[in-house]
Amino acid sequence: MAIQEVQAEQTVNLLRQIEVRIAKGKPTPQACKEAKSRYRPTTAGGKNTVG
Repeated sequence: MAIQEVQAEQTVNLLRQIEVRIAKGKPTPQACKEAKSRYRPTTAGGKNTVG
């Protein structure tokens, strides 16, 4: 269950970052791209980590 909680928390944080970028006037696709670029897959089972 702990892994699911971490993934849920990461997802919420990512959505908040996107929301802030959109509020600052960025187009939605650009806001998504910029926020998502902060997360990189690792070799440990393909899980995303903040990078």
